[in-house]
Amino acid sequence: MRNNQVRESMPRLISDTSFNRKLNITEHNHEHTKMFLEKGTSEFVLPGFITPHGYRLVKSTSGNEQYRLITDSDEPETAYAVKLEFMNHIVPGKKNMYADYGMALS
Repeated sequence: MRNNQVRESMPRLISDTSFNRKLNITEHNHEHTKMFLEKGTSEFVLPGFITPHGYRLVKSTSGNEQYRLITDSDEPETAYAVKLEFMNHIVPGKKNMYADYGMALS
């Protein structure tokens, strides 16, 4: 008998994503966060999500679908990053989404 239950631990973290490795080193995190912000971002509102005090939720405006939860400090740090990729080759004729997650702060 198969047990089809909704996983409570969503989204699934993929610990070995390239930007996850980069962001887990504090010096790299500050550097990559600064470059991300300099390329252009806008505040992002996710319905039902309350951004914690001291953080901002931002979306890249430079053409890629990247979203980050960053600290609202003099030297911002990425706490969580999501990069969405839309592809047409998984199911022909339909646009499919692939999400790459990374958590930077513990």
